[in-house]
Amino acid sequence: MSFVDAVGWLAAAIGSVALLPQTVKLFRDRDAAGISLMYWQLLLSVVASFVVHGAIIGAPNVIVPNAAMSLVAAWTILLVGRARAIAWPRLFVISLVLFVVLVGIDFILGPAIYGAATAIPVSIGLIGQIVDVARQPDVTGISPGFLALGVLMQATWFTWGMLAVEWAIRVSAGTFLVLSVTLMAWWIARRLGLPAVGGMRTKTGV
Repeated sequence: MSFVDAVGWLAAAIGSVALLPQTVKLFRDRDAAGISLMYWQLLLSVVASFVVHGAIIGAPNVIVPNAAMSLVAAWTILLVGRARAIAWPRLFVISLVLFVVLVGIDFILGPAIYGAATAIPVSIGLIGQIVDVARQPDVTGISPGFLALGVLMQATWFTWGMLAVEWAIRVSAGTFLVLSVTLMAWWIARRLGLPAVGGMRTKTGV
């Protein structure tokens, strides 16, 4: 196995488990405080489309983790929907429509445009999650393990994309890495006592 292949499979291994800490915490605590549903809906459409992209370019290390992340993301969406009493059919409409659009872009316009296209929805989702972390009075529902693995996963994918000259991964992982670091930094600041932006009151009214 070459060094590039090894980095690719390392990224795949991290990606396969990167979402689990958040999902397990949500399942165990049933606490969706601070979790952005939109982020998970957009993420599901992108990782599911990367399963198809991996098949197109013949990269099992892209197919395997994104298939695993698709299942975990779908489970997380269901858990958030349960916590917020949202009927499950409404939870997946956005993901399905965007998945079809992204796969069409990959087939018609190629990997570079596809990579840019996947960066848009997840960037919107990550920005939305960053805003929620900054503004919501309670961010205890967010798993620190999920945030840390997200940064590590994107850093490893970006490294593989650079080594393998895979433009879709370069563009998407590079964008997600910057936003993931920003998200983790905001969460750490909030847990260290930084007040919510806009002066939102806590649940206890303090």
